[in-house]
Amino acid sequence: MMGGDTDTLAAVTGAVAGARFGASALPTRWQTALDTADELTATATSLASSAITYPDPVREQIDTGLSES
Repeated sequence: MMGGDTDTLAAVTGAVAGARFGASALPTRWQTALDTADELTATATSLASSAITYPDPVREQIDTGLSES
């Protein structure tokens, strides 16, 4: 019997696989079945091209953590 978190695990696994292999790994029939495929592609492209900025205190913690490794 599957656990109660099966849907969450599937969503996370799908997200990781998507990040690793990209949309081109999906069968074309899956992509064409999505009503919002164009919107999803535009959003993904926007996110992928966005620069992530952190406030100074967070950046200092990240830099400190990296230098301690």
